[in-house]
Amino acid sequence: TMTEGSTYITYTTKRATFELAKFNAVIQHLTQNTTVIHDDLGKVKRIEDIYKEEWRDLVRDTIAQLNENNKIVLARKRMIQFEKQIKIPFILNQAMQSERNSYLFVLESEDSIFFSQTPEQLMEVKNDVIYTKAVAGTIKRTHDEAEDLRNIEQFLQDTKNLNEHQFVVDSILNDIKPYVNEVNYNESPKILTNDHLYHLLTEITGTLTNESYIGLIDHLHPTPALGGFPKDEAVSYIEKNEFGTRGLYGAPVGFIDMYDDCEFIVAIRSMLIKNQQATLFAGCGIVHDSDPDSEVEETAVKFTPMMRALGVDGND
Repeated sequence: TMTEGSTYITYTTKRATFELAKFNAVIQHLTQNTTVIHDDLGKVKRIEDIYKEEWRDLVRDTIAQLNENNKIVLARKRMIQFEKQIKIPFILNQAMQSERNSYLFVLESEDSIFFSQTPEQLMEVKNDVIYTKAVAGTIKRTHDEAEDLRNIEQFLQDTKNLNEHQFVVDSILNDIKPYVNEVNYNESPKILTNDHLYHLLTEITGTLTNESYIGLIDHLHPTPALGGFPKDEAVSYIEKNEFGTRGLYGAPVGFIDMYDDCEFIVAIRSMLIKNQQATLFAGCGIVHDSDPDSEVEETAVKFTPMMRALGVDGND
């Protein structure tokens, strides 16, 4: 954990198996000044957008069932195979080079690795104050300053994105209401800038009414940015109609420390890695005036952070 200019290492093990020598070895390894050589992943053997056309048809069918008060978030997948095994040091190095405004999360389980470079925080608690963010609505960043300024100006007036964003804001305010006695937030969305994308952002804070906030995680997840609105109807629709399972895509991931402070992120912009293959995930909010082709394009844009982490963004 890096905070206020200091870096802290949290080492967790069972008391009965703790060995000081092993702990010191970990510290020595993390503090030694060495250069790691990051090999590339070799040639791309295959790239496939899984059920891309079927997903476009699902979006079209979903739009036909929605009214102005409903939203469904649908996700799709992209599979990439390499000639070499995917190495975490390589993709971490690539990710840190290209995106500095996001969280990085890696979970290893046997021969499977879940990797996320997400801009989205679910919630944070410090000194009995909750901080959370509504992040919804997306456009691509071109890095042409004049063009980006024009796009942002249009983005802040775009009815589809503003409505989608308001769904998330209203849902979060409703979810945290039983847990707080005072709420503050910016009533007009701000712009969240990432290296590849722009998002609409509303920052929300509230004073907790009591120390127990664990149930709030279940209330907040999934936000309409991951599930939809109304929440229960959206989740049911996704489970019935989306192709395959999401796994850890969009999951709340985080920690609670000894002072009962916490931080949880939402594991989007993510992929599941197994040996030489990566399965990328991306989703977008479907509302009554969505366009299927535009939603396919938006999900392709959202694959970009993982494509760049893998070093194959030119293959999109």
